[in-house]
Amino acid sequence: MKIKLLLFFILCSFYSMGQSITPLNTNEFCPNVVINFTITAPGTYDLVQLGAWNGASVGTRTIDTANGNTIATVDIQFVDQNQTQFVKMQCFRGGNIINEYIYPFKKIRSLLVYESHSVPSPVLSSINALPCQIQNFSISFNKVTYVNTSETPVLTFGTIDNYEYSLPAGWSINGGTPVTGPTDYRIAGNNVIITSDDHNGITGYVGIRAVNNCSGNLVTGTPMLIPVVRAKPPLTFSASSIVCSSATFTAISVPSWVTNFNWQLTNPAFTFSSPTTNPTTITNSSSAEGEISLTISNSTCPLTFTYNTSEIIGQSKLVGGTPVVATGLQIYFSPGDENEVCRYTENYIPVTSGFNSNVNWSYVSHSGNPQPSWNGTSSDIYVYFFRTQQTSLVLQLDATNSCGTTSYQFGFKPIDCPSFFATANTSYTISPNPSIGQIFITKKSTQATEKQKTAETDFNITRISIYDLQNNLRFTQKYDKVSSALINLKNLKSGNYFVTIVSGKYTETQQIILQ
Repeated sequence: MKIKLLLFFILCSFYSMGQSITPLNTNEFCPNVVINFTITAPGTYDLVQLGAWNGASVGTRTIDTANGNTIATVDIQFVDQNQTQFVKMQCFRGGNIINEYIYPFKKIRSLLVYESHSVPSPVLSSINALPCQIQNFSISFNKVTYVNTSETPVLTFGTIDNYEYSLPAGWSINGGTPVTGPTDYRIAGNNVIITSDDHNGITGYVGIRAVNNCSGNLVTGTPMLIPVVRAKPPLTFSASSIVCSSATFTAISVPSWVTNFNWQLTNPAFTFSSPTTNPTTITNSSSAEGEISLTISNSTCPLTFTYNTSEIIGQSKLVGGTPVVATGLQIYFSPGDENEVCRYTENYIPVTSGFNSNVNWSYVSHSGNPQPSWNGTSSDIYVYFFRTQQTSLVLQLDATNSCGTTSYQFGFKPIDCPSFFATANTSYTISPNPSIGQIFITKKSTQATEKQKTAETDFNITRISIYDLQNNLRFTQKYDKVSSALINLKNLKSGNYFVTIVSGKYTETQQIILQ
């Protein structure tokens, strides 16, 4: 019995070695087409069955015997999937499978699934198409291959010769007729010349995708996109930033295709000598600040580009800011027009000045006794009313540039702002008090809810000022929202002083004794 079984297996192996399939299953095949194959198996059988899976389908034409072999003529069609597809032939005798032949087809020309080998990789990563100019751009890349993603490692085979190109409207490829838009695809190889139009403002992209010309109705590759950039020409201006009477404005780095210039002004105080030429001269009838714009274009190209620049014409212009409590800074004409600021509070009033000015505050007058305290800088002013007898303060603000000086007078009068007064429930601790040379100011801590703790940040210190009893400012220091500060008072004489603590939203004044 053992000898018979051994002979059976040897015979089956002999038969298996004599099988063949034509064309060879190691060849490349197109999907979606019917291909005729001949499968030859050694021996004769009672029954032969053919099957397929993983997308392939098989249809039997004839099964014949000749010279002791079984010959099957079959039609096989592969689906448009880049994976291994299988065909199987089973040979029966006496109800048993005597031989089984499985043929894997690994090289199916499909673009269904993309891998790096199947994506065009041009060297050109972007296209900078200048406005209103015809340009040529060379695009080249290695031919891509088909892939089989079901194999490990991924199997690559064959090369693809044809590619679809998607272009912006009006562009062409290899000297052909311009396309009508991105969906007007053009077929070309992997080395092409792309030509831009000279009047289109469309940006978009150049798309490249592999074309499967193997047979009809096949999946086309996902496109590789090269962005098209229509950069605005980098035009700049040459002119004086302060124009006392007139100045020449020149647009620099103007592209050669520009034929039309259109200068415009946002302020009627300015006029151009010629709004359609470059350069042009601007003159002013009064002190002002405004925006100058230039639009460039071409007679045949519909693209336009506009450039803006803010310029200063004439003498300085002053604009007052807003006090802590006020209706807004106004020009001071006479008593009664003053801005209202809180008594016992260090009022901070920001002031902006235009036209690259040098700014200076100066004292004009006051009413009541003694004079209120004030301290001016180039950009702001601090006003402090200490006594009820102090009723008004008038300050002058001068701003000077190369064209001259502009002056405004601002008046202030004190009002009571109870919410700013320090009470028994103070928000800050000053110690030691009395002091012999320095004080430590700290924000009081509370057992608060999370919401209240957030609100406590409003008490973080931004400024501390110290005044004597004559309301003279003796010390001031800015802070970046701190919770405590140490102040050295050794330069002050012994006596009583008032400490004003300013935070994000609150001001508190306390009295100290310096020994």
